[in-house]
Amino acid sequence: MSIDSIETTEGDTHAVERAALLDDIMSEATAIDDLTTLKAALAEVRRQRRLTTDGADSTDNVDSG
Repeated sequence: MSIDSIETTEGDTHAVERAALLDDIMSEATAIDDLTTLKAALAEVRRQRRLTTDGADSTDNVDSG
């Protein structure tokens, strides 16, 4: 997968940034030949996502108490 171009209008900054990040991610993923390495990278992304989500939840609980 590759993103060759994106048409943008004013206010599409997030879409452009997201597309650039996706392109970087896909480049990195295709560079990984070892399936075990790819699985480990995916596991780390999911772990970080859980930490971020759990951290947001705990912050909400502290503020509401």
